[in-house]
Amino acid sequence: MNTKYADIRMKLETTLYKNTINTFKETCNLHVSDGQSTLCNSVSAQKNVLQKFIGHLLMLLRLVHARCLTKAWDWQTVKMALINYRSQYSLSGDTKIAYNKLAADIGVLLNL
Repeated sequence: MNTKYADIRMKLETTLYKNTINTFKETCNLHVSDGQSTLCNSVSAQKNVLQKFIGHLLMLLRLVHARCLTKAWDWQTVKMALINYRSQYSLSGDTKIAYNKLAADIGVLLNL
């Protein structure tokens, strides 16, 4: 493998890993600080967009997991972030399917 290609791939995967962990942490922190229940269409729409985004992120992570550079990823940290996220949010539809598939691939127990 070309060293330039390997360096670029390592940088991209490391960035994706860090951004994934930060996204799950920020989303969980947002949920905790959102103690007030607001009956507003914009809040509902934001939650739907967030769930769709998370679903696509989970699909991407599953593909990356199959072909990743092991030095760029700490899948235990991803696993813990997923468990934390799942404990705070209920998933539906495609997001739930994507979560279950990724969870099975990285060893997250589904019967929590």
